[in-house]
Amino acid sequence: MTDYKAPDGTQLGHINLRVSDIERSIAFYRDLLGFHLMGQYPGQAAFLSSSGYYHHFALSQAEPGATLARGLGLDHIAINYPTRRDLAEVTQRLLDAGWPIKGTVDYLTHDCVYTSDPDGIGLELAWDRDRADWPWSDGVIAWGSRPLPLDELLAELDPAPATT
Repeated sequence: MTDYKAPDGTQLGHINLRVSDIERSIAFYRDLLGFHLMGQYPGQAAFLSSSGYYHHFALSQAEPGATLARGLGLDHIAINYPTRRDLAEVTQRLLDAGWPIKGTVDYLTHDCVYTSDPDGIGLELAWDRDRADWPWSDGVIAWGSRPLPLDELLAELDPAPATT
């Protein structure tokens, strides 16, 4: 039973979040993080995606008075962006909107920005380095971390110097 390995190419399909205010959550995931609204049952559920996939996020309207449980359960959701510049761009969008950034970290395998959605669900917005650039030791990742200065990440948005 322990010799089973998920096939290469297996990916996270979608996440279903129960939210306190579906319209507010649609606005966050669509307008700030840039996901496309693929469809919805107004006031009940919404489906958002990047790249035309049927949905990466399903948002379901919670019953009135529901609260986010603390302790066991979901800690955060990681959203990986294809380039470091894309991560910088979404970070700048959050800052421009006055959205709180809880922290930034360079994990040597990926850079990440921590925030949360409108219901306090933790989000790790990330960009993965090429696997060839990960720190390896004896065939396993040599885990580690270092500070990721926000201004260093946002420098990705500076226009490229003109060449003559």
